[in-house]
Amino acid sequence: MRKYSIGVIGLGKMGQGIALNLLRKNPALLVFDQSAEATEQLVANGASNAISPGQLATQCEVVVLSLPSADAVSNVLFGVNSVNSAATQKKGLLILDTSTLLQKEAETIAAKAASYGIDYCDCPVSGLPKRANDGTLSAMVGASDNNFTQAKAILQQFCTSVLHCGVVGTGQAMKSVNNIIYNINIAALCEVLPVAIAHGLSPALLSNIVCSGSSRSFAAEHFIPKILDGNFEGDYSLSNAHKDIENFQHVAQSANTDTPLADAMIAYYEAAISAGHGHCSKSAMIMLKELELGVRMRQTDD
Repeated sequence: MRKYSIGVIGLGKMGQGIALNLLRKNPALLVFDQSAEATEQLVANGASNAISPGQLATQCEVVVLSLPSADAVSNVLFGVNSVNSAATQKKGLLILDTSTLLQKEAETIAAKAASYGIDYCDCPVSGLPKRANDGTLSAMVGASDNNFTQAKAILQQFCTSVLHCGVVGTGQAMKSVNNIIYNINIAALCEVLPVAIAHGLSPALLSNIVCSGSSRSFAAEHFIPKILDGNFEGDYSLSNAHKDIENFQHVAQSANTDTPLADAMIAYYEAAISAGHGHCSKSAMIMLKELELGVRMRQTDD
């Protein structure tokens, strides 16, 4: 059986870019996804396709995961034809999980993996599919010192920033802090811009100033053009990204402190989900204030 240093499981929007960058540096890359269509581009570029997570893990030393939920991670690691079936045949298998999970989920998965002799690192990444494709993601890693040393060499092949945050689970906590600040920024844009439009200001000019003035931010640069086009799809959805909120609430509770700004954002965020926008991008929060004021932040309105 052919041996591979690295395998990738999960070839969605983020996993595709991660795998393509790994393939550029590791021609013998093994990949798996439930969707045959998802593996086509990787195989066309020279990767090999495994028939199951278990087969992939049997042939690899390091397995990178890019999956949508803790259930998906657990199924891949511990379900039928799963990674743990390979653990009985070899020692030292390392899992680098770039999925976004609840901190407690990552801790539980790591403990169960250890019972099978599998080393698990939570390595959630920050960035969008474009940065995954460019190999410029940021990784926040929860791992032992020894595992981090090995993980860093792999993660640097598709990340420009790789931070060791502490033990397993701290990667998820760190990502939640980053994303809560990001979410507050998005919520502020979604609340204030419709108010400005209701006051008579131009959507196009508002876009210009918030993307070039002192309020300029990555959130504005990424979402404002999409809002102007009425595009609320293609990004990580409100519902799927709610894990960051739950992780941060745990962080705040452990610090025994109030977080009024974060709480206000969370209320706005959850109201958008309750209004039926959970499948949409975070910028869909703007539709609540647009509906309230009878305005729209669209290019055609100018």
